[in-house]
Amino acid sequence: MAVKGGKSFLHFYFLNKSLCSLTFTCLFFLEFIPYS
Repeated sequence: MAVKGGKSFLHFYFLNKSLCSLTFTCLFFLEFIPYS
């Protein structure tokens, strides 16, 4: 049980981290790519 809980926590952490980097990338492009 403890190992399974640790694994799901790590999975959630990395998923959250990738989502944060994705939103950061989207905001970066929205800020710095000029509108044509």
